[in-house]
Amino acid sequence: MKNYYGTPAVQTYYSRSGTAAINLRAEMDKILRGDGVVPAQGHWILYRRYDLTRHSAYWDAEYREGQGGPAWEFSEELLLTRYMAITRGMMPFFEMHTAPGVLGVGYRVYYLEYSVKPKKEDVIYELDWDDHSQKPSMVGLEALQMFNILEAVPYRGDNGRIEYWACLSREESVAT
Repeated sequence: MKNYYGTPAVQTYYSRSGTAAINLRAEMDKILRGDGVVPAQGHWILYRRYDLTRHSAYWDAEYREGQGGPAWEFSEELLLTRYMAITRGMMPFFEMHTAPGVLGVGYRVYYLEYSVKPKKEDVIYELDWDDHSQKPSMVGLEALQMFNILEAVPYRGDNGRIEYWACLSREESVAT
């Protein structure tokens, strides 16, 4: 595939020397999985994708919410990700008053691969899993933290191709 200028549709982000184009999808893959030289930096999460067109068995029509479980049908998958915790003062619109010495404000930005297509209604669960070099089994996983996705932003490259996603997320009480 070629871009408007007739050159291959590779990322137009350039290295500091300005000579080589950087493929952000490939860079994201190296960050998450390693490349033989640099170790993998990714960790496994459980990603819950809600289908807001189908009510679950827990849907209560009278109260218009889920009772005893999620209101919507969902599917789950294990994904590799990286995140950045947002701390007080990092972003002006997150300026919050916290106790002295407390830096975290319960927000994270999760970075996901281009193929994930997250939505702001979906949920990310941090897992009780020690060896993130191995993909866990879906059976018997325990969620340590839950993050609701508040905004899913696609980072685009040439011709609008999505290179990766950044998901602004807020910590909530763990509910499965």
